[in-house]
Amino acid sequence: MVVLLNRPWLDQELEDQGMLDFADELIERMKEQVRYTSKRVYEQVVVDAKVLVGDIVKTVVARFTVYDYEDPAEDGEAHQIKYVEFDSLSQLKEV
Repeated sequence: MVVLLNRPWLDQELEDQGMLDFADELIERMKEQVRYTSKRVYEQVVVDAKVLVGDIVKTVVARFTVYDYEDPAEDGEAHQIKYVEFDSLSQLKEV
């Protein structure tokens, strides 16, 4: 399981750039990447995507940091929990 600790900050950054509708999709992409590729605490995860805003396609880059891990219970039933913080959101300039 992946838990985003500071979702309001991500939402605010997306809203400032007119992309709030993209929040859930971006978070799901981040969670998938963290689940399958993250191995260490303080590892940075970068998610990039093309987003349609109005009639314009924008390329955005979101950066997250794996903040902490919580080991699974000894009974083996629970999955490891990974806590993630949103760091930044930027747009790539189209050439």
